[in-house]
Amino acid sequence: MPPRLLRTSGIVAGDPRQLSENQIHTIERDAFLELNALERLKLSNNRLGQLPDGIFVRLRHLQR
Repeated sequence: MPPRLLRTSGIVAGDPRQLSENQIHTIERDAFLELNALERLKLSNNRLGQLPDGIFVRLRHLQR
């Protein structure tokens, strides 16, 4: 998933991202780089094998 796709999606504080069931197979390491207000992210039912190290490091508000 290209980082620019997420950057242009208008995320505001507390806005959950629903990316489930999109057949995503890769996410670039800096895809979430500018989304530090993101609190929730759903990636279930995709084709992800492995995520890059440190992909969520700057997402300080991300909840489990």
